[in-house]
Amino acid sequence: MTGARHVVLSLVAAGLALLLGVVLGAGPVTEQAAADRAAASDRLRDRLAELEQRTAALTAAAKQDARAAAALAAPLVADRVAGRSVLLVATPGARTADVRSTAAVLEDAGATVTATLTLTDTYVDPAKAQSPLEDLSLRLVPPGVEFPDGALPIERVGTVLARATVRLPEGDEGDGEASDEVDRDAAEVLAGLDELQAVHLDGTPGRRAELAVVVTGPGDDAESAPALSGLFAALDRGSRGAVLTGPGDASDGLLSDVRKAERPDLDGVSTVDSAGTTVGSAALVLALAEQVGGRAGDYGLGALARRVLPLAADG
Repeated sequence: MTGARHVVLSLVAAGLALLLGVVLGAGPVTEQAAADRAAASDRLRDRLAELEQRTAALTAAAKQDARAAAALAAPLVADRVAGRSVLLVATPGARTADVRSTAAVLEDAGATVTATLTLTDTYVDPAKAQSPLEDLSLRLVPPGVEFPDGALPIERVGTVLARATVRLPEGDEGDGEASDEVDRDAAEVLAGLDELQAVHLDGTPGRRAELAVVVTGPGDDAESAPALSGLFAALDRGSRGAVLTGPGDASDGLLSDVRKAERPDLDGVSTVDSAGTTVGSAALVLALAEQVGGRAGDYGLGALARRVLPLAADG
């Protein structure tokens, strides 16, 4: 018994000694790990502060560049479309901010925005193109409207809608002034389409403009293309000119479709990407002035743009 007790006590003593050694040895290891973590945290904190400083510097430089670009663009667009009347059209996918900024850009350049025509999802719905939209449009078609050969139902609707919102002034120069005259036939068309919840007009129904700007957005899908491109072409035919603008680089969506389309009825239109930027705003005004002069092009910063800005020319 005495020998067994001695063995047990020896084992217990050895275990305690081992445990004590582990505890005593772990102290320096734990302290070193904590020091390493603190050093790593300090390095990350310093790196974060450096990145924040660089970001702030880049942001400040970008703001300075934007102010410089705006200052350079201002004399290019000042009064470029002075006295011209413009219809603003918003597609279902257009962003409200882009529509508002486009209106402000046009007014700053001297134009009068006669109305903002907002197209709804009903207007671009292929199922609604033949009935009731086309039925109503053909029943209320104003005098003098001619439909293109082989036009789709929604393209015929677009022709009637264009006739109700834009005009082609008589003579080569036109009067260049916004007219307060109200076309009753046009007002009746707009009232009917509004009742069908296809369009909404913010302005005086029947007051027609001599130019048109269509604002598109990233939300306009492929199914809406026939309705929108058909209306865009009709607006161009029935006025002094039409410009399509939208945000981004026009790599997809309606802007891309129009730029790639091989359609004679779209040859005379202009497109502008980068809406909402200084470059896009300047290009829009200059493109509209070009339209008055009978010229057209694709402008902006996107890959499919032919030039960044139109050549400054008298409108």
